[in-house]
Amino acid sequence: MSDRRRVQRQPCDLAARIFIPQSSDAIPCAITDISSYGSFVRTSAHSLIPANFDLSIGLSSTPRACRIARREADGFGVEFLDPVRHEVEEILAETAFKEELLFEALSPALDGEV
Repeated sequence: MSDRRRVQRQPCDLAARIFIPQSSDAIPCAITDISSYGSFVRTSAHSLIPANFDLSIGLSSTPRACRIARREADGFGVEFLDPVRHEVEEILAETAFKEELLFEALSPALDGEV
């Protein structure tokens, strides 16, 4: 499947919540990979999720509009709709920056372990 994607997804383990129109309850879920175009979502209620819904990622209170691109036995792949892509790109860049800072902080200690 990854050979058909426009952008390679990054593995992750992010808590998220699904919001369905005309429903007041959020459905907890987990995101196992993500890119600026979409993600893979796992939830025990995946068969109840409609084709279009809003997804709130991590601690964000901003729901992101998305649609289901494919369903699998253990979850579903979603496509983020256009206005959301920029926000997701910022989240990915921020995460990569934090990982880079951590790696740089650990590098002097790792250099001495050769």
